[in-house]
Amino acid sequence: MTLKKKLAILALGLSSLFLTACAEMDTQDENPELVETTVSPVVDNSQVVPPPPPVVEYHIVKRGDTVFNIAKRYGRNVAQITAWNRVKHNRIRLGQKLRVAPPVAGMSTTTPMKKTTPPKRKKR
Repeated sequence: MTLKKKLAILALGLSSLFLTACAEMDTQDENPELVETTVSPVVDNSQVVPPPPPVVEYHIVKRGDTVFNIAKRYGRNVAQITAWNRVKHNRIRLGQKLRVAPPVAGMSTTTPMKKTTPPKRKKR
């Protein structure tokens, strides 16, 4: 069967379906008491709140990572990442585990590191 014949059969089938639907609509207009109505429930999507994304607390430094791109990836800024991890001069190492979410409440984020001074050398 050629494509032209297939399209002709399809067109006839669609037109007969359309005519049948129109005929049914005309009979419904004549007998208004026979008209069935269905009411679909209205869903208010403005009230639906998507679940929050899972909280990732740590990031393991991989090759090519910088404090800036890690902060950007997790929606933070460089100052937060460096403060939470006590990073100086944005220096990080491969395999280092960095906190990328705020610490739990009660844990200070600004606690300075304890400074240690090297022992004095004895003169000879």
